[in-house]
Amino acid sequence: MVPRHCVRASTTASVPSALRVPSTTKSLLRSLVRLSKPSLIDLALLWLQEENQATCAPYLTSNRNLEEEVDEDYLWSPAETIEELRLTYNSMRLETNINKRFIIDRILDGDWRRGLSLYQVATIDLQCLNENDKAFRWTALKLVPRSNNEEDEEQPVKKKRKIDSAPYPTISPSTFLQNLQHEVSPIVKAHYYLHQIHTPQNLSVIR
Repeated sequence: MVPRHCVRASTTASVPSALRVPSTTKSLLRSLVRLSKPSLIDLALLWLQEENQATCAPYLTSNRNLEEEVDEDYLWSPAETIEELRLTYNSMRLETNINKRFIIDRILDGDWRRGLSLYQVATIDLQCLNENDKAFRWTALKLVPRSNNEEDEEQPVKKKRKIDSAPYPTISPSTFLQNLQHEVSPIVKAHYYLHQIHTPQNLSVIR
């Protein structure tokens, strides 16, 4: 019998958001520890929204298999429904005896014991950025129109220079992300997540 060979074809597809990182991965714990208790609860409720179930489905009695049921020896018994989990996490806001470490353990060892998806990992990083705008170092560049006068080009640009009618290009975040993915994906596979930071920054961030 002729042996089968695996042929890999080049593709521009990115790593899917539903791909899960094992819950035992140490980097997940380090990322979650950076967040406050309210942020952890907000994230859990975000993951439990109906539109996010394709990438953030929790571990429930209704979706576990027979092997998981037999081997189950976890501290937290699985919930029956997603609505039950929503009520559980909402109730944690008012319980002062529950700290953020308890919530992290419940996320990793309980409700998302199968692992966190790349979408969830991305939302953790961006939630940290929303909570602390000094968590990352920023480098900002400003586009200025090119001068026709070479002497002007040699002079440093004044900080208070105002050019209201300058033809600055309009960049669509989704188009930029699509082109970036097209150029990068044949070289290395990555996961992309587009996030909007609202006022006062009003920024589009690609992770």
